[in-house]
Amino acid sequence: MKPRIAAGGVVERVTPDGIQLVIVRRTQYGDWVLPKGKPDDGETLEETALREVKEETGCEARIVGDAYTIEYNIRRARKVVTFYRMAFVADGFQVDPWEIERVMWVSPSEAVDRLSYDTERAVVRRAYPDVSSSQTPRLPKR
Repeated sequence: MKPRIAAGGVVERVTPDGIQLVIVRRTQYGDWVLPKGKPDDGETLEETALREVKEETGCEARIVGDAYTIEYNIRRARKVVTFYRMAFVADGFQVDPWEIERVMWVSPSEAVDRLSYDTERAVVRRAYPDVSSSQTPRLPKR
């Protein structure tokens, strides 16, 4: 079976308090995740990642660094997600409340604590190797 493909972003902004990453709480699932989604017809993974970040966070970003790929199973299907390191550009775009309940900017270590899945926590740790976490996983690894 061909894997399901998705793309998203590890979006950062620099504030007086340091680097912050954007995470989202999905309305349907109640989980905290990095913004991501499936490609529209003809989209590249990079185009998908940029569009999904804008749709799910209300902000525009640009790709500035490495890509991090994770794989996991959803039911019996394999899913492959590529997250691109991105820099915040601007905000003010509409977020669909049926899809995203909340958008939050947090430090990389808080992102590791809040993200619901081991696979996405691992992405943040790869992007920010000095990050530590004070929390044990809340949801099973996917």
